[in-house]
Amino acid sequence: MTCAVISVFELLAGCRNLREQRATLRSLSTVDIVQVESGDSIQALEWYRSYHLSRGIGFLDCFVAAAARRLDCEVYTLNTRHFRVIPGLKTKRPY
Repeated sequence: MTCAVISVFELLAGCRNLREQRATLRSLSTVDIVQVESGDSIQALEWYRSYHLSRGIGFLDCFVAAAARRLDCEVYTLNTRHFRVIPGLKTKRPY
């Protein structure tokens, strides 16, 4: 499984305490974490400029989407609404 480093930031930001942070990092121990590339940054900026005000997408969501699309990965999220505007992006609810 592959995960962009920006997604790791998002997961850690959702941790409410050290126990949750440790559990999250443990679950990521077998995941291949890849860097954000310059093309991801340019694409994320374009989507943020286009969709932030009209659709409420955040800048981290734009980075996650750009990396996922480059890697041809699905984005597992509970907030599929923000990601719907990204062309060609595959999303899936984790549960």
